[in-house]
Amino acid sequence: MIFYSLQGLGNSVLNFPVLASLRRRHPVRVVAFENGSADFFRAFHHDVVGLKSNAHLLRFAWRARAGEVFTCGPTWRREIAASLLSSAERKRWFRPPGRAFGAGPRMTAGVHDLENNLDLLAEGDGTELNLARILDLDQTVPTRRILGVHPTASVSVKFYPRAFWIDLLARLAPDYDEVHVFSGGRAEERAFCRDLHPRASEHHALNFAELVPRLSGLARFIGCDSALMHLAATLGTPTLGLWAYADYRRIHPYGDAAQIYVPRETVATRTYEPPTTRPAYLDRANSSVVERIVRGRAQASFQLPRRRGPPVDAFEY
Repeated sequence: MIFYSLQGLGNSVLNFPVLASLRRRHPVRVVAFENGSADFFRAFHHDVVGLKSNAHLLRFAWRARAGEVFTCGPTWRREIAASLLSSAERKRWFRPPGRAFGAGPRMTAGVHDLENNLDLLAEGDGTELNLARILDLDQTVPTRRILGVHPTASVSVKFYPRAFWIDLLARLAPDYDEVHVFSGGRAEERAFCRDLHPRASEHHALNFAELVPRLSGLARFIGCDSALMHLAATLGTPTLGLWAYADYRRIHPYGDAAQIYVPRETVATRTYEPPTTRPAYLDRANSSVVERIVRGRAQASFQLPRRRGPPVDAFEY
């Protein structure tokens, strides 16, 4: 089987439970772009093709030989083209809601991407969604309470203010034995995360094999909308996602202990295009409110339903 996961890194993390279900029944070759996604899959799967361009994708798809193709949504036109060019007899893929391109079934609008992809499995509802159990990680509760935060993301337009993080960590750190700050390797991220708290240990550009056990051992994770946020949530770690502009209905953190803190502008909008500059509303984020959310003292504004687990509490600001 060829398994296409051709989106950004966060979506690739969400697609892993689907891959895990498929590879129990089929020998699977994963095809992903070299945007971090291919590296993520390589950490946990033995057969991964990394693509450097759309032209590389089309050349691969033209030559590929497989009995079946599974293409994860949200379906892009290049993914549809890749599915159709493959020699496979059986193909499973979605077309986006509201688009006429292609002949596949439509994704269900407003439903989480992971749940749409699970609908494509057509193999019952027994799919394991907790990445810690999929990878057979040690589930023993750590003796030390560790707070993990990820104040940055792949794009700076998602960053909450440094002052917000400094104040939030000052409020929460006394509840934890350790504070770990995670970031990517870019100089901008390293500088942003430096000296946020006197007790903080900084971890920059860890690979996924290193990140997974660290994130699964946290008592709490707080971070911007990013692949690390999705990774923490799918590991079952209590996760609070600090949202910016993306479609929170489709790609909120997917886990049994996940929450989001979301601007009212994002709740009200109907378009979710990435802004060219950092949204001013992120400066309105209130660390004292986030502290109350973490301590269980805040009332959720609304809930995001999940078909396969408890709803995700959303706190609008």
